[in-house]
Amino acid sequence: FRPNLDDLPDVPPPPGFSLRQGPDPAAWVAIQKAAEPFLDISLEGSQEGAWQHEFLPGEGNLPARGEDGDPMSLQDALRYQFFLVEDATERAVGTATAWQTKHHAAYSDMLTKSSYWAALLESPDSTVRRIDLGRDGLVHWVAIDPEFQGRGLSKSLLAAVLRSLGPAGLKCATATLGTSSGRPQAIPLYLSFGFEPMVFGAEDWGAWKDLYRAAMARMAMDEDHSADERRRRGDRVLAERLAPVAGVDLKSILGL
Repeated sequence: FRPNLDDLPDVPPPPGFSLRQGPDPAAWVAIQKAAEPFLDISLEGSQEGAWQHEFLPGEGNLPARGEDGDPMSLQDALRYQFFLVEDATERAVGTATAWQTKHHAAYSDMLTKSSYWAALLESPDSTVRRIDLGRDGLVHWVAIDPEFQGRGLSKSLLAAVLRSLGPAGLKCATATLGTSSGRPQAIPLYLSFGFEPMVFGAEDWGAWKDLYRAAMARMAMDEDHSADERRRRGDRVLAERLAPVAGVDLKSILGL
């Protein structure tokens, strides 16, 4: 969870790559199939991971039509909020989308439980903050083709999505994204972009604590600094940003 959309970074793609906006179903399916190890990715279908379920009017998690107070129809939203990064041959190799949480049932349900979340990094007294679903932006479906991972492309995509959600775009006040402990390489990136851990129960707390302990263990073993520099940077971010969560008792997180 990112508690504000102030001071958003502008991260241009590295040389040889460029960003473009607008929906491309075939490219999205190809990238997600290459990068997604857990879901069944397809063009058609009603399951999570099907383009039809995620994006088509009346089927997916974006609105079927413009709503009162919403400046964009579905197709306008896709043109504005759908990002791809391409290589020099114009092959799409990465993607991310800027959604609004209020249009996504699963994330809306998750964030209604935000009374469980103590904002530990900014509230030492464990004051509970509630999230305004109507003004929360959702960073969703971030993926890079494995052949092109490790080149900084996800940073450019994430920066572009956040800026489209911020004051110059949809004017959201906060931003949310979801990932899992099965994608540990992505978590340092999100933490370094100002996102904070969210804890709703014992399972979440345990997962964050395990990530922290694993990072600390790897750093302790790497006394000669022989590990890959990307992994070393990621471990430093994990150790610094997760220490407040790992060092707090579960009861204080849940307000018990």
